[in-house]
Amino acid sequence: MNNEELRQGILRKEEEKTKVIKQINYTIDPTRVLLMCKFWLGSESYGTIFQNWLIDMKSWARIKQTEDRGDFETEKQKNAELKLSIVTHGKAFNFLNCRITTAVEHYLLCGFEYDVCGAEAEYFSIPSDELVNILTKFPNECKIKNGIANIRVKKSCDFGDDSTLWSALCRFKVTWDDLDNL
Repeated sequence: MNNEELRQGILRKEEEKTKVIKQINYTIDPTRVLLMCKFWLGSESYGTIFQNWLIDMKSWARIKQTEDRGDFETEKQKNAELKLSIVTHGKAFNFLNCRITTAVEHYLLCGFEYDVCGAEAEYFSIPSDELVNILTKFPNECKIKNGIANIRVKKSCDFGDDSTLWSALCRFKVTWDDLDNL
């Protein structure tokens, strides 16, 4: 492959990405948007694309990155940060780069799981102080370094007693419609 063929391939890929992003902007189903993100966009970009779509869908206000207080402000004036993990069924969710030392008031974790039989999104709306409490209880699943937390959590059937990270997070589980009340 010569340089011109490589350049043309990169341009085609960028054109395809632009088309997919336009399609996403006209889609109202979050499951469809997440599937489009997973299968058409790179993992380095689908979190931002989904976040922008979500902010537009919910009519939330964007927060400038320089303000260092999250990604968006909800209708109820909570500044929040979105963390997204998309995995195949049975894999652990990875919520990366949770900046726990900033002025973020709220975290919205979205774990999206898919396979050939279907797809499901799990939403967790967690106040920052509660997230910090959870992180300290589960040091094996939550790695913290320089104020940045990386969370690895596998779905389980343990509910109610906070004995697992999954059950601790499930106390903050919300539905898509509940996001209107953040």
